[in-house]
Amino acid sequence: MDPASAYALVGRLGPDGPPLTAGAAGRRWESGPLSVVAGSGGSGGTERTVCALEGRISNLAALAAALELPGTDAERVLATGYERWGEALVARCRGEFSLVLWDRSRATGLAARDPLGHRAVFLCARGPGLLFASEVRGLLAALATRPGPDRVAVAHWVHGTGVPEGRTLLTGVRRLAPGHLVRLGADGWSERRYWWPRRAVGIITVPAEAEATLREGLRAAVTRAMQPGPLGVLLSGGLDSGVVAAFAASAARETGAAAPHCYSGTFPALAEADESARIAAVRDHLGLDGTEARFVGGSALAPALAFLAAYDLPPLSPNALIWRPLVRHAAGDGTAVLLDGEGGDELFGCAPYLLADRLRAGRPDRALALARQLPGMGGAPRVRWLSRALLRFGVRGALPGNLHRRLRALRGADGQPAHPWLLGDLAALHAEHDPWAFKDRPGPRWRAGLLNVVLDGAEAIGAHDQFRREAALGGLEFRHPLRDPELLDVVLALDPSAAFDSRLDRPLVRRAVRGLVPDVVRLNTAKPHFNAPFTTALGGPDAAAVAHLLDPATALAGEFVDVEAVRRALDAPGPRALDLWRVLMLECWLRRQADPAAFEAWGERARVSSGAAPPLQLATRIDTHYS
Repeated sequence: MDPASAYALVGRLGPDGPPLTAGAAGRRWESGPLSVVAGSGGSGGTERTVCALEGRISNLAALAAALELPGTDAERVLATGYERWGEALVARCRGEFSLVLWDRSRATGLAARDPLGHRAVFLCARGPGLLFASEVRGLLAALATRPGPDRVAVAHWVHGTGVPEGRTLLTGVRRLAPGHLVRLGADGWSERRYWWPRRAVGIITVPAEAEATLREGLRAAVTRAMQPGPLGVLLSGGLDSGVVAAFAASAARETGAAAPHCYSGTFPALAEADESARIAAVRDHLGLDGTEARFVGGSALAPALAFLAAYDLPPLSPNALIWRPLVRHAAGDGTAVLLDGEGGDELFGCAPYLLADRLRAGRPDRALALARQLPGMGGAPRVRWLSRALLRFGVRGALPGNLHRRLRALRGADGQPAHPWLLGDLAALHAEHDPWAFKDRPGPRWRAGLLNVVLDGAEAIGAHDQFRREAALGGLEFRHPLRDPELLDVVLALDPSAAFDSRLDRPLVRRAVRGLVPDVVRLNTAKPHFNAPFTTALGGPDAAAVAHLLDPATALAGEFVDVEAVRRALDAPGPRALDLWRVLMLECWLRRQADPAAFEAWGERARVSSGAAPPLQLATRIDTHYS
């Protein structure tokens, strides 16, 4: 099955256009000005209200109980809820979902996206009408002509700063923001927010209470992400995936369910990436079985071309050469859901703009004391480190948003240099984006800064889209218990100063899982680096294809970047490795946009010439003891 067809909800409000297609046989319905095709997701409802759902509603049983309905038919529960509660239904929903509802009797409806944006709704306005879809590919099929590249989005793509304001690489196609819905009616459409993170923040200040609250929040978040049947955990040697594995194993024991199976990648030849010892420590501590995939090399380009063919957009990361075979192996084992630890660094890290709140409260002494406790400062921080921290997180963070924007305009965007590869107006287009716009959020600056990282940052780079698409290519579903709205509210309720420690990042969560995760992982601060497999692929199996793509005479990316400078970076990618990847993917995407058939034919030849042999050797280790 075409992986993109697993996310193939497509709708049109307004004037007729080309027939809607979803890539797979699906249910089609029309009512008044609205027409919808639902692919492999669920569709149904009641006699009065139709519903199309992709993903899942994790609190469906609670909604059904409130409506006095059986809890097994999600579409019927949601349709009935919409009839009774109207748009307030969506604010009651939790999980990972794209949702369309239409009340025939009132000729009104909505399209909605879950609070954190695990699933997507893409929008394209056409005159008074609106096209929407859960994947860009479905939306493009409903357009008479394919949009060209969005230059602002391209500038941010090359920079690696994410695509701002819901933009995509396609002009006029954008994402509906997480926690938002689109009202649909005979008189048109409009957008509104339906979900807000907690505003009463920092109220739990007793350390023992904070640890217990966070521990319970983690337990509940992991439990919500679990489901009956075979369950896997994508286990690295890091803290966050170890936390998820620990609570998943505990929940399985409490309910009598089968223990989760761990899937891990190991790198015996790459010391900077290998976490074999810590992976083994977690599994031994929890008594879990697991499969380890030993990376031996391969093509980075081949899996990226498969992604591009499936979704008409480029992948964010080259790491599919490492993880996709492992994910497919898990799917072959019968695993339907893989839990991971994504989002933990952002959620549990310190909120540095607490320094700004201390300055705004007239307490520079407390701001300096916090600066000394920023992770990485160590026992004797240098004066210049403290000065930089106080300037960025304190003074700049404390400035009112409007004043800061005026000062940035006078000083030239805080003196931030443009990416050296960008050409023409792209550097200026990139500079127009205000990276300090998060300060316009209500409440303390530390809250605004944390939400900017957890919500805005993930959305700008399209992290959830990437995970969702990669999971579909692997044949299963990823779930991210640490990217959970209730868990976010738990963290916002905690005293933010508890996350400051000059020697240890994420100190509060480390204390909260004492005894649950082995100390060799719980207290470890080393981070693996995965650039080597990618750079090795560029100079090995992918070398000829990369040289072809970056030929200055033919490269379509030459409209946006200095291709000669990019080629020079091939000799020593170093810190520009991911920038190089993004330019390569931009080139592939542009070529596919220009001539899909020709690019597919070239891609097939490139896959063959790269010798894209299976890049993993799988070895299964079975542990029979349980703690």
